[in-house]
Amino acid sequence: MFLKITFRWRFVFWAPAAVLACRILVPVSGSADGADATPPRILAAATENLITPAIRDVGVYEDLFARTLVLSDGTTTVALVALDLGGLSPVATADRLRTVVHRASKIPIANIALICSHTHNARWPESDDWLRDKQPSTAVLPIEEAWFADLEIESDHTRWLYGQIAESVKRAAASLRPATLRTGRQHAQIGHNRRKMGDDGLMKMTPNLEGAVVPWVDVLEVVEATSDDVPTEKRIALLFSHAAHPVIVHETTEEIGPDYPGYAVKHLRRLQAVQGRSHEVTMFAQGCGGNINGYPLRGGTAAADAAGLSLAMSANQATHKLSIVSEGPIRVASRRLALPLRVPTPEEARRWLSWRPGDPIRQAMVEAAEAGEPKFMPFPMTVISIGDDLCFVLLAQDIFAEYQLFADEESTFGQTFVFGYVNGTGGYVGTKADYELGIYGGYETSPLTQPSGSSYRFPPQPRVEAQIHEAIREMLSEVGKTAVR
Repeated sequence: MFLKITFRWRFVFWAPAAVLACRILVPVSGSADGADATPPRILAAATENLITPAIRDVGVYEDLFARTLVLSDGTTTVALVALDLGGLSPVATADRLRTVVHRASKIPIANIALICSHTHNARWPESDDWLRDKQPSTAVLPIEEAWFADLEIESDHTRWLYGQIAESVKRAAASLRPATLRTGRQHAQIGHNRRKMGDDGLMKMTPNLEGAVVPWVDVLEVVEATSDDVPTEKRIALLFSHAAHPVIVHETTEEIGPDYPGYAVKHLRRLQAVQGRSHEVTMFAQGCGGNINGYPLRGGTAAADAAGLSLAMSANQATHKLSIVSEGPIRVASRRLALPLRVPTPEEARRWLSWRPGDPIRQAMVEAAEAGEPKFMPFPMTVISIGDDLCFVLLAQDIFAEYQLFADEESTFGQTFVFGYVNGTGGYVGTKADYELGIYGGYETSPLTQPSGSSYRFPPQPRVEAQIHEAIREMLSEVGKTAVR
């Protein structure tokens, strides 16, 4: 177990110590107050498979993978599925994929986390017509047509992709064995905040060395245990997480690839192998990097390789000082918020159209404003805990770093992993201060920039920050933490 000590400048050190909401709390075994006389044994398995399409007219600089870690306490089973994809947009796309995974693996939909790395060199399934006529990879796992019943997935490529992911999760769920979990954290920073106010009062996308970042890498190691729960040397999985937009390769090549997360996985696997600590699966999960750019922006594949090596070295260092997670029940709490969007008045929308006459996006904004109907962005959220020592906070959309810092500070668990881009993407989620800037809010939050062309057309209202904070607090409380920070 750990005590968390927070210093200024957002650096966190760890020291060992003796609303529309759909509420789901997964039942677990044990006494009514959550204290189990005999902690349940943790079971685990991991799988990895190729999801690179057979691209002939573009090329591939590094392969794409789906990597899965399934954890169970014998009663509750969860799946963390790390995908080398730009995203699953809109949220309904992730809903369909989670349905396919559920049908294949029998894991409850609420317990399936699809975590996209957000690489900008991998196409988005369903929403990208470019993929429809592309051939699947030659690496093919079996797919059952029953998994796709009534889901209206037309693209052969998308059906192939979803099937590969579902079968991979199914195989992990079918091969669970006793495991010991170990966690750690190490300072790491391969990017910078990308939002800085200009002298003209307009938020610009440029390095902001004073802006919020998440300056660490979280590491979870899963090691096979004996029947007596004694750790062995057989390592099942190594999961690591950091928050930074994978835009180092972005626009420097049209080739498909995973950007720095893919290179980081390769380097970490090699570093561990040299030390005789090879894992069946090494996997990366993206943090809340909506306002953090990997450095250097548009630096190319060599720069992404270097950033991946830097992150891998920090993650590798963390593995030398891991702490065992005490066994306990797995608890899951979920919400599906409907974040209210900031729809302009008809007068505002018509004025914006006059600045760019004939623009189809702004014309659609006028029509929506004149209709006068409220708009919402779906925002699925999940918190998963294992005993008192480990917690995962899973957040949807392209969400800002401040939410990860908030969840980490609010959590009373020994170590808290916070992932973004989980179970649906398509729009940014900024802070109250960002949205109060209105049309001067810059690329991520101004109603005239990215939000206007997104799946949801408009940015969220400033009050969504308080809604998300409240839901995080509630879920952290629901999953049954008993220790005091």
